[in-house]
Amino acid sequence: MDRDGGEGPAQWSRAADEHDERMPRIGPYPIAGLVQRARRIANLSQRELARRAGLSPSTVGRVESGAIRPTLDALQRMLACAGLHLVVVDADGRVVQPMRVIDDAGDGTNRRYPAHLDTILDPRPGQWWVDQHGLARPPETCDARER
Repeated sequence: MDRDGGEGPAQWSRAADEHDERMPRIGPYPIAGLVQRARRIANLSQRELARRAGLSPSTVGRVESGAIRPTLDALQRMLACAGLHLVVVDADGRVVQPMRVIDDAGDGTNRRYPAHLDTILDPRPGQWWVDQHGLARPPETCDARER
């Protein structure tokens, strides 16, 4: 036992876990802890982090205390001050790349292809869903096959 009658580091760890459970989260990660870690990595005060991220010092303090959940934009700006970036990973830990928008790719009526389908530029024979009907292939299409 420590001099205060507690169990020392084990008790502190339990208290920290209980505190983290009450904090706003993004997935399994407590936002307040992520911002605090970013600030520690960058060796910045709350006031300096706020200035660099374009936020008020009270906003940074309220995020770190768990009183508010920042917008995604504000979170990204705070993390960027420490050279950190948000990424999306799949279940295997691979980074998921965002969909690319090609402004001049669309169907014959200038509609964009469905976002849930991959756009194919310069399709090969068999890649266009109406190849079976003998129509001329367009300069781009989408992969409508089920996965």
